[in-house]
Amino acid sequence: MILVKPLVAKYKAITLLKFFFLIAFCINLPIGYSEVIQVEWAQLTFSEVGQIIFVVVATTFLTYLFNIFALKQLSPSTVGVFIYLQPVVATIFAILAGADTLNAIRIGAACLIFMGVFLSTRKPRKTSFST
Repeated sequence: MILVKPLVAKYKAITLLKFFFLIAFCINLPIGYSEVIQVEWAQLTFSEVGQIIFVVVATTFLTYLFNIFALKQLSPSTVGVFIYLQPVVATIFAILAGADTLNAIRIGAACLIFMGVFLSTRKPRKTSFST
């Protein structure tokens, strides 16, 4: 987040997203190309295409757009905490909705997330050297 803050101040959000997604596309193309060509795109129903568009636009593009907007308004550490805690909130919601179960891996992942949030938000101690 700290590295992105100067870019957010200099460029418009749409410009940043254009380059973020272009870079991500170039990185993921060699990895996912074989799976993309296996999909029978003509056989997808209108509902399935709508679901794909929803995932791409609403849960990906808009999320990144709102994160860039937040970086213009808040400190990078505040936005970072929000981004890091999203998987924890989503997991809690899925468990409460009955769509997922709690297991050791999810508990361990949540602990790692909280540790990362703690490390990224704590203030460094000032050490004084007396001579």
